[in-house]
Amino acid sequence: NKCLFTFKYGYYICNTFLYWFRNAFSYFNRNNNTQNEENKKHAEELRLANEERLKANEYLENLFRYANAPIIVWDTQFNITRFNPAFEALTGRKADEVIGKSLEILFPSDLSKESLKLIKELGKGKRLETVEIGIVHVNGTRKTVLWNSAPILDASGNNIIATIAQGQDIT
Repeated sequence: NKCLFTFKYGYYICNTFLYWFRNAFSYFNRNNNTQNEENKKHAEELRLANEERLKANEYLENLFRYANAPIIVWDTQFNITRFNPAFEALTGRKADEVIGKSLEILFPSDLSKESLKLIKELGKGKRLETVEIGIVHVNGTRKTVLWNSAPILDASGNNIIATIAQGQDIT
């Protein structure tokens, strides 16, 4: 599971679902099938955490969708998993055309191997900070983009599950 946030009391957001990791958690008292006070408290905490998750997801989704900067996310296999509208404008490619495809499709063919080698360094936990990488538009024009990136870690904070990058066209 790819957990993005950890809340107090053991709540985790994993693949957009909220899980409760507490052995004693139960909504209903098994003896008389009514909620006891402890379970009501836990149910309320779960409801509040779910509201917090929904607000955080909405905020992040709006930031991603309406940012003027091109933003891209790729997985550990260097396949594109997210592609915002600003990136669509930069490349002339629609998100649904590139999701699941290799990052290589974004680079000029003569720079593809060099660019991918630099990107693969990110798979080792390195960050790009103001690095120029060329991107090719579907019409063949080249764009010079200044990139910043950061790894996205799992809940343990030890394993990279994806990388997010945002760029600025300096062509």
